[in-house]
Amino acid sequence: MTAKREKGEIMKGYDKRKRTFLMFLCVSIYCLTINPFICKADDVQQENIQSEQQTQQVVKVAYYNMGDYYIQGAGGSVVSYDTDALKKISDASGLIFEYVDCGTWANALEMLKNHQVDLVGTAQWTREREEQYEYCLESYGYTVGELAAKSDRGMVYEDYEAIGNSVIGYVSNYVRYQEMQEVFAEHNISPVMKSYDSQKALENALEVGEVDIIAANSHTLKDNLTVLEKFSYSPYYLISWKGNTSLTDKLDSAIIKINLEQPVADDELIQKHFPNLLGEPLTKEELDLIARGDVYTIYYCTDTKPLAWYDEATDTMKGALVDACNQITENTGLKITVRPYWEKPEENQATTIRYTTLFYNTNSDISNVPGVTDALIDEPFNLFRKSGENLDMNFDGYQIAIVKNRNKMEDYIYPLMISESWQPVKQHMELE
Repeated sequence: MTAKREKGEIMKGYDKRKRTFLMFLCVSIYCLTINPFICKADDVQQENIQSEQQTQQVVKVAYYNMGDYYIQGAGGSVVSYDTDALKKISDASGLIFEYVDCGTWANALEMLKNHQVDLVGTAQWTREREEQYEYCLESYGYTVGELAAKSDRGMVYEDYEAIGNSVIGYVSNYVRYQEMQEVFAEHNISPVMKSYDSQKALENALEVGEVDIIAANSHTLKDNLTVLEKFSYSPYYLISWKGNTSLTDKLDSAIIKINLEQPVADDELIQKHFPNLLGEPLTKEELDLIARGDVYTIYYCTDTKPLAWYDEATDTMKGALVDACNQITENTGLKITVRPYWEKPEENQATTIRYTTLFYNTNSDISNVPGVTDALIDEPFNLFRKSGENLDMNFDGYQIAIVKNRNKMEDYIYPLMISESWQPVKQHMELE
């Protein structure tokens, strides 16, 4: 029994040593075979990350004092149209942008020449600048020249008599100075002009009353000013130091990609940062007219859904054109009412149309006639043919059906086809 027990204990010890040896052997094989590949994969992954970080180009972007364009955020961050636009460009290109405070626009351009920064934004094109800096081919925003005054001055848009009797300040290197002078010449006014070295000095001059009005581009002006005139709408560009085409090419490719994939991206940014860029304030003449409180009546056709139609139940006109008129009233205070076309006053030698009566017309020939507004809605018209049938594109011999209340379309369609040497049948069907 003792011998068997001893043999059993010996066998247990052998089995234990065997298992330990086998475990050691497995661990050794793992370390010598499998683990090196994993370790190597980790090393490769780490190298790839380091390589990717090394290949990501860091671009130093200038910012400077320019009204409310650049706003300092928490922790020294910068918020502006540029930072939003460059974020999109970064996503599209992999470029990394760092912002450098250059103080003034003039100093930013000097630092760009000296390669202390790589990029300056909001640059409008001039021949002189193109000779000194590398322009992107693609623009990334828009601006417009403006004259502006403090709101408490009570000045209004396009009051040229008041503008002509004012002192106007501007930055000495103002890129749209010549266009501004052309506006003055057009309206036969000669305001006193004073130049300043920087945007900050210009703003201070307005604040203390050295000047009545300042001239600058819209993106540089603070929101609390009253706009008096707009001139010279212009795109602006990103520029780098001369010869740095490797950067401007990457920026152009990214901007093109953004425009293709996000066609309204720049419109959204402009609406976010410059909501009043494309609008125009009311003129003194317009404000005086609105103040009279007259009600203007517009007569529309009654069965042109969805543009306009008559609702018998409420005795009102409805539709997109009616909504547009209501929006005009809401935005301007001009009182407009819309009624069905059959209520319009008769036009003949015995009657005089009141000045408060307006008419709606679809004739494109009157677009430049005095007293006619810009189009409320651009409505496309299309020619349709039954699906699956072959269409002879010269339209010879075709009958063209026109909806009954759109018979004015014949005056447009038929002469157009004749001009293309087509011979459609002039007689048309009237569809209800």
